[in-house]
Amino acid sequence: MRIPPRQLSQAGGTFTGGTDTIYTANIFSQKGGIFVSTSSGLVVAGNFVRTAGSFTHNNGTIVFAPFSAATQTITTNNATFFNATFSAIDSSAGVTTFADNFVVTNTLTVQKASGSSTRTYTGAGTIIQAQGNVVVTNTAAGAATFGNTTTTLKLTGTANQTIWRSGATFTPQIVVAKTNGTVTLRGSVTLAASTDLIMTGGTLNLNGNNLTVGRNFVVGTGATLRLHGNETVSVTTKRFAHRNSTTWYDRAGGTVTLPNVPYQNLIIGSTG
Repeated sequence: MRIPPRQLSQAGGTFTGGTDTIYTANIFSQKGGIFVSTSSGLVVAGNFVRTAGSFTHNNGTIVFAPFSAATQTITTNNATFFNATFSAIDSSAGVTTFADNFVVTNTLTVQKASGSSTRTYTGAGTIIQAQGNVVVTNTAAGAATFGNTTTTLKLTGTANQTIWRSGATFTPQIVVAKTNGTVTLRGSVTLAASTDLIMTGGTLNLNGNNLTVGRNFVVGTGATLRLHGNETVSVTTKRFAHRNSTTWYDRAGGTVTLPNVPYQNLIIGSTG
């Protein structure tokens, strides 16, 4: 379903998206009413602006797909999405700006889908709460840059999650604030300068992958850092292990030399 004349606007009433893909080539605007998205894909090429009303994701995917050299602004009014994909298809450099906070309950994907230029995804004091897997990747010759020092990716909830970064630049502040469950790296992660990784709950499992933190790495009270012991963990400024935090080395065999870093509770040798 394509929405003429190039935009979708709602000020009242109820819109039900059904099961078809919905594509709007320009602005999505909701000023009121009830919007029930499609269970397939809602594709927005222009700005996304919600100021009032209710938004129900219907277990579908919202795709923010600007083209040309467009600057796209995402104002969600604290919406909750199921799958959210930021997938620029432009041939020239552009910027997608996160204007406020939002939640993604299943999979968050940030990528450069086509073109040879750089797409930057950035915010100002924005908190993106991810409760499922996070994928940051390039699928084209161009590059994606996700976040800046005033954008926070907050990993929450009780489900196990993965982070996969491939080729793209990963620059948000990261907070692991899970009440239960594990965040597992599927590849090495490098965070930009002036970027912190703060753990306040749950487990971060490096899973044999290297981790580079641009500023501070904090394993907070009640949090667990799990690793094989053969990874390289590089921290530019300081590495903290708060009281009642746990570091868990779980390599099944071989020799591991423990680094001279702060520990509180230490587990060695268990793969359980």
